[in-house]
Amino acid sequence: MEFPEGFEEDGYVCRLRRSLYGLKQAPRIWYQCVQRVLVAHGFTMAQSDNCVFYKPNCVVCVYVDDFLVAASNDAEIQQLQMALESEFKLNDLGTPRSFLGIQFDFHADGSISIHQHQYIQKVLSDFCMETCQPKSTPMAPKTLLNYVPEESDLDEDAKARFGTAIGSLMYLMVGTRPDIAFALGMLSRFTSRPQSHHQAALQRLLRYVKATQFYCITYRSGQLIGYTDADFGGSVVTDGAYSTSGYVFKLAGAPVSWSSKRQGEVATSTTHAEYIGQYNAILHLQWLRTFLAETHLFRSPVTNIMADNQSAIALSRNPEFHKRTKHFNVKFHYQRAVLNKGEICLEYVPTEEQAADGLTKPLGPSPFTKFCNLLGIGTEVHMKEENV
Repeated sequence: MEFPEGFEEDGYVCRLRRSLYGLKQAPRIWYQCVQRVLVAHGFTMAQSDNCVFYKPNCVVCVYVDDFLVAASNDAEIQQLQMALESEFKLNDLGTPRSFLGIQFDFHADGSISIHQHQYIQKVLSDFCMETCQPKSTPMAPKTLLNYVPEESDLDEDAKARFGTAIGSLMYLMVGTRPDIAFALGMLSRFTSRPQSHHQAALQRLLRYVKATQFYCITYRSGQLIGYTDADFGGSVVTDGAYSTSGYVFKLAGAPVSWSSKRQGEVATSTTHAEYIGQYNAILHLQWLRTFLAETHLFRSPVTNIMADNQSAIALSRNPEFHKRTKHFNVKFHYQRAVLNKGEICLEYVPTEEQAADGLTKPLGPSPFTKFCNLLGIGTEVHMKEENV
């Protein structure tokens, strides 16, 4: 932006009458423009996710100037396209094959697979791991990642490269790979001061990604169901005494939302850690149920969350005063009020069938393979065999 000729007096600036690309206000103004157009054509902005707009039989996901549309018939899509073309210049790319680095595969039986094979290849190339020796698990059992004061930190170049690799893998994990959530979460705690054993663990994770680069998530049919688990005290990072919570929610037979995260306070027992994990899972499920119901994508009177600690389940159902639990933070008892409404139900599942187990601890090859099967993630051929 420059002054017109003849304006040479100092101390003055131009006041813009319209937003320009590149200004900090531009993204907000663009979103308001898109919102105005969609609302004017009968769409409603989802309160649970402001980037999603919906009306009966049609849902639109907006990411800057990219639109992903799902509708029950072609007429709805054509009607939306005409509405947008009246306001914007459009490029219709047809049936989506890729969106924000995630590839879509549509199968004859009606199932849909999502994966990030192309993105994985780029990540492996960026870190010179295309020809590395593959590994069957992302982290070895009994791995210890504690910071060692006697050991020197990585140099600045290696530290920057470590952080870049963590960020690259984080996008992969958030998109389609819940199986690397735990290992990546552990390593990300040391981004500011990584050491050589953290670098070795990161290389192992990349070797696992190399071995499983064709893994995908395939959606078929099935109800919404959740799994929650916790690892008391932490088995990989023990110097902080914080436990790790993990949960995963499956819809149509495959994961739609997952998390592996350090708990915000120190648990004093296994029951305490599991109780906190249940609380976190229930909070997320409340949002998930609200979003699915609001957008008319899925509605169910009751959703089950499967947990493998019977003491924590009993504590959520029976508000007993006990010297071993009286110190629990009051906010975690919120789950009792939610469960009393009857829309969310906590049920027991054996640890062997716990789909969130690998989100809280490193597993050996055989247990980890079972964990992936329980999640519903694997190669396309493998997933077909699992559902025969």
